[in-house]
Amino acid sequence: ENSNRTDINMLNKKLETIFDKIGIPHDEGYVFCLSVHFGFKDFLIRNKIVDAEKCMLLLDVSEDGYILKYPLFSKVEGSKRFTEFIGKLLGGRLMDGMGHVNNSQPYAVIETSEQCKLAFEEIDVDLDLDKAVEVTIDYYSRAEKAYKLTNYLKNQFLVDYAAY
Repeated sequence: ENSNRTDINMLNKKLETIFDKIGIPHDEGYVFCLSVHFGFKDFLIRNKIVDAEKCMLLLDVSEDGYILKYPLFSKVEGSKRFTEFIGKLLGGRLMDGMGHVNNSQPYAVIETSEQCKLAFEEIDVDLDLDKAVEVTIDYYSRAEKAYKLTNYLKNQFLVDYAAY
């Protein structure tokens, strides 16, 4: 069931067709692709978090090691730092599309719309990206009725960042 998953516009939705053909649940496929993208696929395979045999069908071998056969992101324009921010935010175990795993909201809060990217770019002036991720995770861990990410970045983020 995908009702609890945020529609992340940047992710290549064509991958879902490939996941279906291979027999990989969409969430598992995306987690594996993100792990390859950010360099921690071996951890997922070693700890049997993904079906290694099926997931390896998503990879090609290059001179530098394994690479994805299919692009993970579709037509991502603009800020590479925004993409990295979202990747770090969702790449750990604390956050998913509904917010912090211990404080999930009844609605999707993490979004990657053009408005969200622009809100991030407006505040991305010499931000420590790791600190920005920690601040955002902290906000979603404690907010009772959390802002969606775009509104958080526009209205509250800089205050939290300065106080962190």
